[in-house]
Amino acid sequence: MISGTGRAAACPLRVAVLASGRGSNVQALLTAFPAGHPLAQIVCAIGNRPGSPALKRAGEAGVPTHLIARGHYPSRPAQDMAIVEVLRRVDTELAVLAGYDQILTAPLLDAFAGRMI
Repeated sequence: MISGTGRAAACPLRVAVLASGRGSNVQALLTAFPAGHPLAQIVCAIGNRPGSPALKRAGEAGVPTHLIARGHYPSRPAQDMAIVEVLRRVDTELAVLAGYDQILTAPLLDAFAGRMI
């Protein structure tokens, strides 16, 4: 067991990456935790900008990508709830803000309290 988490050491941490820009942080995570890494598995990448190089990098690495653009939702909380739905669907254990450029609201902050960096 990993101390304090209740997780078996043999199970990689399920990580989702949120990014907005060119993807240098996403690339660093993909390099550090390639597919099959024993400590972490990047289960999806979420972006808020169409054509984001960050999502392109993730997709090229075989990571499922999701575009959740602000303009597609009536409010920022509605956009954040859509992000929460994706994160839950892929059983995310840790959400990493890797250059994500939007202010987060209660639906996302509450759903991943203590599980977001």
